[in-house]
Amino acid sequence: MVPTGFQLGILCFQRVFNLAGYGSTATIFAVRSKKRKKQHTEATKVLQIDKILASQNLDQPQGNEEDNNENNPVSAPAEPNLDTDIDAQIDYKEKFLALKIKYRELRRKHKTLVRSVAETNEVELYPSSGVTLSAAELASIKLMSNQPTVRARNLFRRLFTLDELRTHSLLGKRCNANRNAIPLPAIDPNHCNAVIGYILKEEGVDGLPANDLSSADAKLFLKKKRTLKREITKSLSDFLLEETRKPFV
Repeated sequence: MVPTGFQLGILCFQRVFNLAGYGSTATIFAVRSKKRKKQHTEATKVLQIDKILASQNLDQPQGNEEDNNENNPVSAPAEPNLDTDIDAQIDYKEKFLALKIKYRELRRKHKTLVRSVAETNEVELYPSSGVTLSAAELASIKLMSNQPTVRARNLFRRLFTLDELRTHSLLGKRCNANRNAIPLPAIDPNHCNAVIGYILKEEGVDGLPANDLSSADAKLFLKKKRTLKREITKSLSDFLLEETRKPFV
């Protein structure tokens, strides 16, 4: 079969490439594919560069805009002043420290005022006794005690510690029921007399009867005072005896 002109051309083309060292037809197509990839990569880079240049051209003013800008210059944004910012930060720190010192001083003054108010609220339980108690606490004891003897016991609980109540008696005398027992020392007589005097004063039988009272009323006054004082003394003595018999925890 006689080859056609097209086939002769292909054979000649292959012969030339084989002589040039390119190898078979597969090698030819591989070389062409590699060249196409390289061209595609270069074209892609060119497109990217064009896009970047186009974006820069959009950001920059064009033609007449440049002339207008020359005639009407637009002020550029002010650059931040680092020195001013640093000074502002230092100023804020100084203000914060000053306020912190002022807060501490006010807090100290507040504590002093609270302490002074608490001291002024201390009332003397009985005149010239020197025994003081908080006015609020005294009012609370008075409110919670429905009887004079109960009030006296509650005042003892407040004025003396638990150890003092357990290791003392009211008058330091020997017990009639057990004369062989060693008597306990008497509790503080100043506090004891202040409590008894306060109860008598609250009940209106403190001191001497008024001068305008009749003889009969004066006798009733003194009798009521003696009776109440005896009841308070007995109640406090029993109270201390009960405390001494309680087991130590």
